[in-house]
Amino acid sequence: MEIKSITGRLSEREVEQLKDNLTMATEGAQLGSSKVPMQRIRYVFTRPDGLEENLSRVEELLRTREGVFSCEVFLSDGRRVSIDTLDDLNAVRASL
Repeated sequence: MEIKSITGRLSEREVEQLKDNLTMATEGAQLGSSKVPMQRIRYVFTRPDGLEENLSRVEELLRTREGVFSCEVFLSDGRRVSIDTLDDLNAVRASL
């Protein structure tokens, strides 16, 4: 789980970290002499602006990495919303 308390776009460093995490999720992470797969990558946006600024990237990841990538967002009213599919993302867009 990666927690992002941002109001803007992911930085280049954060994007590279996300790519590395996705690689570990699909290819496994080296742990000693064996590779251990990560089950899922979950990003938590503590501010709705953070998700809003990264909607295109989240949408792409949900489309291409469904079942591997998901996220959550804390809305302005304090509700936490899970986003596991494109349908979930489309449902939350109006609340951003």
